[in-house]
Amino acid sequence: MSILKLTTTRRETKFYLNKYSTYNEEKGVNEGPHRAVIIKLRGNVIDYDEEQLSNFSNTLDYIKRLGASPVILLDPDFLAEKHDFNFSKMDQYIFQQFSHLHKLLTKPHMKLTPLRTLLRTDDGESLKLEVSDQLLETLADRHIPVLFPYVTDKKSKEWVVASTNYLANLVPELHKLNTPGQEDVITVEKVIFIDTLGGIPSVERSASHVFINLNQEYERISAELHIGHLSIWERHIHETNLTSMKRIIDSVSYPDLTGLITTLKVAGEPLDMNPIIYNILTDRTLVSSSLPAAKYVHRLAVSSKVSKTTIIRKGLQVREYTSFDNIDLTKFKALIDDSFKRTLDLDHYLKRIKPILSRIIIVGDYDGIAIVTTETAPSSGITVPYLDKFAISRNAQGSLGVADVIFNLLKRTYNQRLLWRSKKANPVNGWYFQRSHGSLGMDDTEFRVFWRGADVSEKELEAFVEIGRMIQPSWEK
Repeated sequence: MSILKLTTTRRETKFYLNKYSTYNEEKGVNEGPHRAVIIKLRGNVIDYDEEQLSNFSNTLDYIKRLGASPVILLDPDFLAEKHDFNFSKMDQYIFQQFSHLHKLLTKPHMKLTPLRTLLRTDDGESLKLEVSDQLLETLADRHIPVLFPYVTDKKSKEWVVASTNYLANLVPELHKLNTPGQEDVITVEKVIFIDTLGGIPSVERSASHVFINLNQEYERISAELHIGHLSIWERHIHETNLTSMKRIIDSVSYPDLTGLITTLKVAGEPLDMNPIIYNILTDRTLVSSSLPAAKYVHRLAVSSKVSKTTIIRKGLQVREYTSFDNIDLTKFKALIDDSFKRTLDLDHYLKRIKPILSRIIIVGDYDGIAIVTTETAPSSGITVPYLDKFAISRNAQGSLGVADVIFNLLKRTYNQRLLWRSKKANPVNGWYFQRSHGSLGMDDTEFRVFWRGADVSEKELEAFVEIGRMIQPSWEK
């Protein structure tokens, strides 16, 4: 397959090649770390549609061909209520799950290998990796490990462990196999939940959340699940998936670990519309999370996948300020200079901006920033929140979520009106057009104004243009 056809930018192609292109076809061996993609199919796999499982086998094949290593975890949770994690009762059912998957997913060039007890416990609580060689050898043979959710105790007795507890212990244990200063042996890149309900529902989008930045959004989205739009059963499943994914992602400091929740049907989609494959290639979602659903809902090929898929990252910290008192001005200026490829006249800028400052939003360690002022049109006295600066460091541009995180926060904070301007020749204008409710090119200037907010009056529009014309730039000459 041509990677260049599936990635959209040179940055994405470079990201993929640097991380995943370590398999030597001639030697038939992996010459870099194993990039594990752990997949849990929630519930009884025997109840899943067999055609969809067969299609999903193609996705597993694609994952392998891309240089990643799929690992499947059998889910014991649906049996727990009936059998209370009684090992002798559950073991036969779990083996049936493996046999069913083995029958439907195995191909001549893709073999499934069962691994029963990777983890052990000495105290009944903490779980340790007991036999890493079994897993690493299976991955080296290019087979797909199928993990039984079992642990052994110091008396060699086997126990069944709930899937979240298993993964929240397995993932950090795998990362402990790596030695600082040496090439990694294995990294867990993705944790994927296949669920009949799909991604975490969003009230705003009337579909799944496209992307969740846990550091910023976890509490808000958890609360949103309780506002009454879901059945008790649906809420329980989504809440369990969200809290489980958070616990697993929080179990390691590895910043690249990504969670993905989708349906089996979507997970088995063809290559060009498969959110799992797309995320491995680009580290992004199929569509931008700040793009209104109405902008792509007519594109059924995209809409049906996006509406059922959520990507989750620990993400970056988001801080908000209403003054420059706690702002690192050196980092602030460096970010603006880097993003705009121009030199900011800091003194001139601060003198203009401080009296009318509304809000400063900073993502990460000055990876992205938004500065909003309250501008007033002199002729009418109309005031409007104005997005004076929206900057993403060049290192963070195109990475998952930085611009979207900022813009989504702006939409929630300034949900009535938000105004900004951009040079008419700015290549980012396509992005702005998709997220604004209106725009207007200003005659005799190099700028176009954009705004968010419905039912803009003619008087407001005149104020928007007046404000767009009067803003003085603060660049060094």
